Amino acid sequence: MHIPTGNLQGRPRSIKFSEAVEKFPALVVLAEQGEVVFRGEVVANLKASLVDGMVRVEGHVAAEVTLTCSRCLEPVEHLVDVPLSLCYSELDPRESAGDVEEMELTLKDLDLIPYQGDEINLGPEIAHELIMALPQTVLCREDCLGLCPVCGIDLNKNTCQCEPPVFHEGLARLKNFKAKRD
Repeated sequence: MHIPTGNLQGRPRSIKFSEAVEKFPALVVLAEQGEVVFRGEVVANLKASLVDGMVRVEGHVAAEVTLTCSRCLEPVEHLVDVPLSLCYSELDPRESAGDVEEMELTLKDLDLIPYQGDEINLGPEIAHELIMALPQTVLCREDCLGLCPVCGIDLNKNTCQCEPPVFHEGLARLKNFKAKRD
């Protein structure tokens, strides 16, 4: 999960690792909140190279997770496979610029990740990319019927005799309302 930058002089370096989720604090917080269950380890297959004084890291990161179906609340297994492309820079342009007030772009503006020392910790960025790749809505299957809004029974497994909920009559008129645009 750490890249020694001194080893990148002259040639790219292949980096493969498999780390426990506990090594990624942001993923642990997400799991503790009950949003997702990580099964197994975070697996990465990366290539790091030194390009024009910047360290470029490219490859794939994957993790197997269990999420909750948005309709029926059943667990759904999902593989999160993220293409990764990160660029790190040791120099902060503001430090080398003569006049700070004329500085227009920062490392953040250029999508560069600053680092210090002779080692880069990939952990925070890998966790961020995995979190961003998690789907917002998950279905156990495309035709999932979900839960009955009245009794809560799983309509994929059972049927119920509940009447569909009745909308407030005053709001029923809004069902077919379309705003006119000038």
